[in-house]
Amino acid sequence: MGKTITRTMKKEAYDRKFCALLERYDTAFLVHADNVGSKQFQHIRTSLRALDTIILMGKNTMMKRCLKVYIERTGNDKWQCLYDQLLGNVGLVFTANNLVEVRKKINEFKVGAPARGCDRAADREHPRRPHRHGPVPDVVLPDAEHRHQD
Repeated sequence: MGKTITRTMKKEAYDRKFCALLERYDTAFLVHADNVGSKQFQHIRTSLRALDTIILMGKNTMMKRCLKVYIERTGNDKWQCLYDQLLGNVGLVFTANNLVEVRKKINEFKVGAPARGCDRAADREHPRRPHRHGPVPDVVLPDAEHRHQD
């Protein structure tokens, strides 16, 4: 039988990886990963390997916990500024290179998303079709003086 990997073991492995990255790299920045597909992420990670750059994604609570434990254990509080920024679908990009170069490389894979619910209907010809309602009569509203009679 194969080795059973428990949830606790996965969390410990993630903690070791996170702490190793915090010790190895001096710089990191946050990236928002909303509406990023897995194939797009794969291409980004592959291109960043040449720049000695790693993207770390994870659950926010897990990342915060690992960061807090790392700071308490080592006394190195230079990463403390990241703690409050870990909100939403974010990841950390650890790099030893120039941050501007890494950002440019990531932006090369940026894809514009189409507007939701818009299929360019305004640009299409809509032929008039018959309907069964006939002409709509004008609605006559009573004058204001008739509405407020005492």
